[in-house]
Amino acid sequence: MFNSMCRKKPIWEDISKQLKIKGIDRTEKQCEVRINTMTTKYRKIVKANKESGASPKFFPFFEQLDEVNNDDRKSRKRSNTEDLMTSFLEMQQKSEERFFEFEKKRMEMEAKEEENRQKREEEQEKKQQDFLLELAKIFAAKKKKKKL
Repeated sequence: MFNSMCRKKPIWEDISKQLKIKGIDRTEKQCEVRINTMTTKYRKIVKANKESGASPKFFPFFEQLDEVNNDDRKSRKRSNTEDLMTSFLEMQQKSEERFFEFEKKRMEMEAKEEENRQKREEEQEKKQQDFLLELAKIFAAKKKKKKL
């Protein structure tokens, strides 16, 4: 077990370095854990899809991992490091794109909510002004009747 961890350590170091060059700060351990977690999830889903007659299951980066695994089976010319790094970068980029899209929609919703809140406040203020105006008219009319 120790040999396999040491054997792959240069791969995780290389991925971490390549990510840092691209402006993504991840440690070797973070890269290892992330890829191992996704690989385990991928394998479980592939196994479940082969065994069950139900509709196929997927997860966010299933297609990229499937592509890497299929390419790896067909040809071993590309290095593991390059495959893993490329997949990781693609997954990271898609994840960031989804995050920014989500943030954009969230900000739009917040802006709309703020706009609606302001409209409600303006309407409430207008109603209050109308009420006070009516009250002043009634008061003025009563005062006028008293004088007569």
